[in-house]
Amino acid sequence: SKQFQLLMQSQEKVTKGVSYSFQPDAKCSRWKIVVSPAGGWTYRQKALQASTFAAILMAAIFLICVLLVRWFAHMRQIKEEATIDSLTGIYNRLGFEKKLRKFMESKPNSPFTVAMIDIDDFKLFNDIYGHQVGDQVLKQVAKSLSQVARKKGIVGRTGGDEFRVAFLDLTAEESEQFINRIAQADYYLTYYLKQIRYSLSIGYADSPRQGTGMRQLLNQADEALYDVK
Repeated sequence: SKQFQLLMQSQEKVTKGVSYSFQPDAKCSRWKIVVSPAGGWTYRQKALQASTFAAILMAAIFLICVLLVRWFAHMRQIKEEATIDSLTGIYNRLGFEKKLRKFMESKPNSPFTVAMIDIDDFKLFNDIYGHQVGDQVLKQVAKSLSQVARKKGIVGRTGGDEFRVAFLDLTAEESEQFINRIAQADYYLTYYLKQIRYSLSIGYADSPRQGTGMRQLLNQADEALYDVK
């Protein structure tokens, strides 16, 4: 039988190739034996596992970031839709008041005027011509008010045929010029080659002459509108 002699022994973990050089006798060539596991070294497997885990983690983080961006964009859209009138595309009551309140908080000493506007005999449009024509009138008024106010004011539809316009950083006299343009404009809608004319009624109140609180000014503008009607 073959005889073997224990040449080297270690209790430590093997992390690289183990080699042993020897020469059986003076007449023989020198031999070198290298021992390594058939499945590769443990540290390579761990490195592969670590890199795989890191790749999966990065992919998960990227996916979470994409989902968060989409969620925030969706929430922003919902928030914007909550303040916009779906028919006319201008602010609704909530959006108008939030925008005006923000202006008042940022510029507490700046003058502004709030105008309440409604369409005269609007119910007639719906009764005679139908709601589609009535909707066209509402869109037309919203567009006209937005063109007059432009960057100088806030325009909103507060319900039905009622609109609000806030002229910002303008004195009462300066605001009245824009209000007169709204009141004196020629409003009409073409329906089956027929011009349907209509008019607007306006009541307004200005700050600080008639008050500094938003609700107070809105109530005074509403009362002024009622007096005009």
